[in-house]
Amino acid sequence: MKSVKLTIIKTTNRLANFVSKTWALNLAKEYLLKPTTPNIKRPKDVKATPVFSSQGMLATYTYGEGKDIWLIHHWSKSSLELLPLIKKLARQGYCVHALDLPAHGCSEGTYTNIIQMINAFDDFADSSLMPETVITHGLGACVVANSQFFQRYSNNLVMLNPRLNAVEVLHKVADRYGISSGILMELMKQLYRRYGVHLRDLDATGKIAEFPGFVKVVEETAKISTFNLSKQLA
Repeated sequence: MKSVKLTIIKTTNRLANFVSKTWALNLAKEYLLKPTTPNIKRPKDVKATPVFSSQGMLATYTYGEGKDIWLIHHWSKSSLELLPLIKKLARQGYCVHALDLPAHGCSEGTYTNIIQMINAFDDFADSSLMPETVITHGLGACVVANSQFFQRYSNNLVMLNPRLNAVEVLHKVADRYGISSGILMELMKQLYRRYGVHLRDLDATGKIAEFPGFVKVVEETAKISTFNLSKQLA
């Protein structure tokens, strides 16, 4: 069934590319700028605090006691989807602070992009104490590394399955859904006209290479139950 649905989506996007540029762009925004996250009920023992940012209200969560850790999720994910990891870290003696990026989880918004996500993260960072460790998942690494916060941070950074190049991620998703490179380029031009930022400049590879703190890359995140932060930082 999923393969049939994907085929229909790809066919529709390719048809739109020939019929109407406006239609094709609108469809591209649906698949490239509209994250889909499941509605997960927050456990009562997880503290929720709204943070009002330049990108709307952000849902943030706190769990555990000890040294502060920030947890930043991947595209189309949410903090509560990482709850097993959050509780695992709490049992290891950490206080975990996590936020839902714009249009993700319980935060405000329907559409978002990497620039808005970076700005929202900086607003979260400005309202929080400096953590001992930042853990990122997927595209969360690109968000953190391109932030103003990262320029003054020099502690521990653990990246789970990092995605450092937002443009590469967009190209992969566009290819999956049959969105043409021309439409993708037009969408990126629209973002530049709106924010004055070229997405190609948000490749975080160089920024990570120059990071003065400790960096650990963890490629395998499937076995969250066995994740031990102390060993990762050893």
